[in-house]
Amino acid sequence: MGGLNGSREKRVTDNNERIRASINGLGQRIKSARLAIGYTQIQLAHVACISLSSLENFEYGHNRPSFESILALSDALNVSPNYLLGYEVI
Repeated sequence: MGGLNGSREKRVTDNNERIRASINGLGQRIKSARLAIGYTQIQLAHVACISLSSLENFEYGHNRPSFESILALSDALNVSPNYLLGYEVI
């Protein structure tokens, strides 16, 4: 049975790595869209009605934004939520 537990642990580890990569990709997409429209982090935080520290954490991949924050960011950046989530390309 040790083999089954090892296999499960590997799947969990692989899944965690994919989630981490997705978070980092999300942050990079937020930053790229922000720079494309010429906003500073302060400007985007203000327009999207989120705190600057939250935006910084999203961009650096430390935290995932809530659904509401993704909607606010996509609206402020004039991109779709699907783009921010990595489901479509601009």
